[in-house]
Amino acid sequence: MHFHITKDGQQFGPLPVDEIRQRIAAGYFSEDDLAWTEGMTDWRPLREALPAPLAPPPIYQTGAKPAQILPSKPSAAAAARTSGLAVASLVCGLIGIVIPLVPALLAVIFGHIARSSIKRSAGALSGAGMALAGVITGYLMLFVVVLAIAASLLVPAFSVMAEKAVQIKSTNNARQLVLGMKMFTADNKGAYPPDLETLFKEGYLEDRRLLECIVDRNGNQVGWDYRGAGLSGTTAGNTLVLVSGGESRAGVMIAAFADGSTQVLNAEKLRQIEDQRGPP
Repeated sequence: MHFHITKDGQQFGPLPVDEIRQRIAAGYFSEDDLAWTEGMTDWRPLREALPAPLAPPPIYQTGAKPAQILPSKPSAAAAARTSGLAVASLVCGLIGIVIPLVPALLAVIFGHIARSSIKRSAGALSGAGMALAGVITGYLMLFVVVLAIAASLLVPAFSVMAEKAVQIKSTNNARQLVLGMKMFTADNKGAYPPDLETLFKEGYLEDRRLLECIVDRNGNQVGWDYRGAGLSGTTAGNTLVLVSGGESRAGVMIAAFADGSTQVLNAEKLRQIEDQRGPP
C-alpha cells in the first residue's frame, strides 16, 4: 500500500508504508501530517491513516547517524492519473448534444462530483478541465430541454390567444357593418344595401378593413357572406344578415343579425339558424 503525504504545503509520494514509518522514526514526518491513498474519500492524519504500528521497532547502532531522508516528489504516473468521473462527465455531455435529457443530467452530476474529488486530492487526481467541460455542456443541454418543454406548452396557448383575438376583431367588424346597414336603411326607405361595397361607395363606412374577417385553416383571410340583399328595415331582429365566408382554424364562424347582435358558432349551429329563418 502506498500513500501520498502532505507536509508544510509540500506533497510526497506515493510512498510505501515501511518508508513512511522510517521517516516518522527519523522525525521527518509527524503523526499530524496528512495522508491519502486510493479508496480514501479525504486526507487524514498519519496516526489514523497508517496501519499500526505507526513507527518501526527502534534499531540501535552504536555511533551510527540516521541517514538523511530527502522528500520524494510525486511520481509521473501518480500525477497523470485522471479522474474517471471527469471522463464520464465529458462523455455524457457530448452524448447529451444528441440525446439531451438523461446524459446531460448525468454530465452535471458526474462533473460536480469529479471536481470536488479532484480538489480534495491535492494533485493526486487530474481531469478538472474535462469535468468543467462536462458540467458546462450538461447545463447547456438541460437549458435546451427546458426551452423545448416551455415552447411546447406556450405555443398552443399563444395560438389560442391569437385565434381569440381574431374572433374579437371579426365580431367588432361585423357590428360596424351592421351599423352601416342600419344607416343605409334609414336613408333608403328601410331597404338594405344590395351589397357591402355600396356602404363604402356611398360613404356610410370608410375603413375598408371592416371587410376583413377570420383566418381559415390554410392561413387565408376569409371575407363576409352578405345575407341582407332584399331585406327591409322591418326585418326581424334575429334575421341573419352577415356571416363569415368560411371556418376559422378553430372551426368556428362569425354571424351577425339584423338587431346588431353577433355570435361565434360552428357550421352545425349556423345550419340550425338558417333552417329557422322566417320570411323577410
